[in-house]
Amino acid sequence: MVGLSAHQEHIELTLRCQKDEPLAIEYCAPNAGKGDPVVSRWELYRPLRTPYTAQETPSGGPSIGYAPTLSRVLTAKTAAERAGKWLETCYQSHHACQEHWTAGRPVLPARVVKVAPESEIPKLYIPGRGETADYVTLSYCWGNGLTTTTTTSNLHERTQGIPWEQIPATLRDAILFAHHLGVSYLWIDALCILQDDPSDWMTESSKMADIYQKAILTLSATSSASVRSGIFMNATETTYDVEGSEICIRRAYRDTHEGIFEGITNVNTESFPGLRRGWTFQERALSSRIVHATMEELAWECCSSTQCECSFERCKRHISHYLSLRQVRLRTIDWRSGFSEASNNDLWLGLVEEYSGREFTKPSDRLVPFSGIAKLFQRKTELGPYFAGIWREFLALSLTWFVKSRGAKRISAPSWSWCSNHGLIRWHSGYNSHEGSPRFDLHDATMTPEGSDLMGPLTEGRIVLSCLTTLGLVSSVEIHNVWIRVADSLLVFRADVYQWADEPQERVAMPQDDRIELGDELLCAEIYGENGVRKGKKISKRGTAVWLVLKWHEIRTAWVRVGTLAFTDLSSHKTRSAHNSKYDLVRKVATQNHYGYTLNSLAEMGVLAERGVRREVVVV
Repeated sequence: MVGLSAHQEHIELTLRCQKDEPLAIEYCAPNAGKGDPVVSRWELYRPLRTPYTAQETPSGGPSIGYAPTLSRVLTAKTAAERAGKWLETCYQSHHACQEHWTAGRPVLPARVVKVAPESEIPKLYIPGRGETADYVTLSYCWGNGLTTTTTTSNLHERTQGIPWEQIPATLRDAILFAHHLGVSYLWIDALCILQDDPSDWMTESSKMADIYQKAILTLSATSSASVRSGIFMNATETTYDVEGSEICIRRAYRDTHEGIFEGITNVNTESFPGLRRGWTFQERALSSRIVHATMEELAWECCSSTQCECSFERCKRHISHYLSLRQVRLRTIDWRSGFSEASNNDLWLGLVEEYSGREFTKPSDRLVPFSGIAKLFQRKTELGPYFAGIWREFLALSLTWFVKSRGAKRISAPSWSWCSNHGLIRWHSGYNSHEGSPRFDLHDATMTPEGSDLMGPLTEGRIVLSCLTTLGLVSSVEIHNVWIRVADSLLVFRADVYQWADEPQERVAMPQDDRIELGDELLCAEIYGENGVRKGKKISKRGTAVWLVLKWHEIRTAWVRVGTLAFTDLSSHKTRSAHNSKYDLVRKVATQNHYGYTLNSLAEMGVLAERGVRREVVVV
């Protein structure tokens, strides 16, 4: 690969050339002091005679490679033709995918859509017991106004036929795509699960991981915001001929390459509403093969490679190139290779981080779309019993979560679990399961599921810990930081629920259980410390330790988690003087650059250890 950069008057022009690839041109200029610089990316390439040639891409010499000029009139038929070629290549030459191909045709789900051409009518099909056949799955956003669903009252009617005029654009495109791909059956949750039957919904949704894993292909409506949007976007490619040569120039498909494959977060996320939805996280992670339909182009993922329409070489990479995206990594793991359980838990915590930022129509569903990934870990690892999104083997580290996003709210789940909060989750100690140890004994854990799925939502989750504890009084409440006084020391902890201290109307509207008030008596409970951070009452000068902050709940006669106290060595952090004139509080605090989280020094933890009493604590 050859790179060249030129700078003049704060403008940067970068050229990158790799054999058999288009010449990449990146133009970067200041944005007149209005934030991030303006970046524009273009490509010079030699056009292939046909977009989808099966032969090897001819060499473009050392400077400019060949690439297809895409037709932007994309239909279900042309998309199926492209996907069919990728599918054939996967079948014939991808050794890592052979396990999926040699397993034989899967048993069909309880209900599937029997697809049809436009001249006929599709219908819901109920297979016989053990009936096998290939099928396609759809990953999409419902959006608002989906009325075409299957219910207990129209189930029989659906098996007789579903008129085309009743089928919204996204579902219609998926049915025609499967037909042109030559696959007779399609699984769509809105049509294949009884949407008004809680029992059927709980049963079938718990099987979704298996359904997506065994599908021959998942079609992802990645750029579609709702069922009315349709899947295939007819975007116009910005392509120009270079006069006097066979070279073309076009705007690079940055969003697809970086947003989907690289997992870069600063691309135009509005282009990929399908990647923001909670349910699609598991659907992508567990699908053996997936085709993304975006506003720019089609893109492919399987257990071996990623590919896209615009360039045969740049995205035709081994899947290991994208291991930083944990959803993709999950599909490629060889569980027989003997990963340590600590490494498995690190992967789990990373997946939780990625998943927690997703959007949900019903935030209380948070555990359901993640249950398939949990079942995969349960089968492949030895992380112990599963407690509401947390594994018993690494319970202590998993309790150190905190909420990074603004406006985080509590949802119906055990307060000690990350799934109790509708917000972006992070971990105080990162996710290095090798370096820390629990500072408590687990005496009991009782999980009461809502239905038959033990990895689904709970009506209650109760853990009983024996740990060092001490009481403190709330002295000041800010937006996320709450100041608590223990003896003569003033400590600051991160509240799990956004306290709206700067917006009185929002604070008044908060549920009483979520509000932290001045004078509240809270219990601090030690749960986690990096190895050697505390021996008896002697505190190390290095490492990280985390204590839970708990509030007594009279009705439930148990403690409820309201936040976390974090302690670390402040010598490597910039400190600032924090002053709250209203409550006359002055002290030195430090802030982690990455998360903006206010920390306490390890020396201050000595106050808690000195006054601490070991006791049994019930947390719900």
